[in-house]
Amino acid sequence: MSSSVVVANIPLSVSDVTLLKFFGNTMKGCIVKHIQPFPDAYHYINEVSSTRSVQLFLEGDQEVDMIKKTLEDEKTMQQLIEMEKELSASHQLEANVAAPQVRRMSVTTA
Repeated sequence: MSSSVVVANIPLSVSDVTLLKFFGNTMKGCIVKHIQPFPDAYHYINEVSSTRSVQLFLEGDQEVDMIKKTLEDEKTMQQLIEMEKELSASHQLEANVAAPQVRRMSVTTA
């Protein structure tokens, strides 16, 4: 059975590719099938706090609690920012990776 979670307060500079890489490296067995802006492509960015929200569609439902616990940890946001810097550097992209105005991400489950 598949499931989905909404993740808010993702730093704007952290790409979907970095999110997928984070799940692949950190949460073995957690398969993200699709990522989309939440609630929609027009309203998912919070310019004031420099964050965005996405909905993650997962292959199973057993990893939801693990995802919530991991993503809501304050250290995870810093890990994602560092991963984005490394990814940008490895592809020789100009990286404007800055910390958002919030301390941590939040996860909402159904």
